[in-house]
Parts: sequence; C-alpha cells; structure tokens
Amino acid sequence: PNVCNGATVVFTIITTDLYTGQTVSDQLTVIYQGNNTCPVDLFENGSPIASGLYQASNSVVSSSGSVTGGNVIFDAGNCVQLNSGFEVTGGDFEAKIGGCNP
Repeated sequence: PNVCNGATVVFTIITTDLYTGQTVSDQLTVIYQGNNTCPVDLFENGSPIASGLYQASNSVVSSSGSVTGGNVIFDAGNCVQLNSGFEVTGGDFEAKIGGCNP
C-alpha cells in the first residue's frame, strides 16, 4: 500500500489450510516511517504466525502469537519483544537484532 510517514496500517490475512480446509485469519499491524516498506514497529499476534521474515527498524512485538511450523524470523533494529502468551510449539523461530532501514 501507499502510506505516509507515521501511518498505521492493519492488514488482515486470510489463508486456507490445504490439508484440513480450515480457514485461518491473522491481523498484522504496521507503523511506517518514511516512504518505503520498512515499518518502525511491527506487531504480530497471529495464531499461527505464518512462516516468513518479520522485520522493522525499531521493534517487533508479539503478545499472543504462536509459531506452530515453518521458519519464522523476527528481525528488529532495537528490540524483539515476546510478551506473555507468545509460544513456539513447532517449526523454527529466530529473534535477532539488525532490522531494516526506513
């Protein structure tokens, strides 16, 4: 999407499990700084959290998300915050400090 500096965008992601046919929805909240695709802060609380790279220039935060399979990487410039309710029950999870540049 086209966003302006400081904009907050909430994405709703809907997927269907190919094996069970179950539909799963997830919300991803992103706060943008500058005019590119590197958010300042990223909040991911999906259950399950889809396999992929979740990257922000300042912080990546999860309070109630769960990693149940695949490969999930949280990469932030200053802080990866995993609050009570976050869990890893399968797959690979990595948290690292590096982030992207806004």
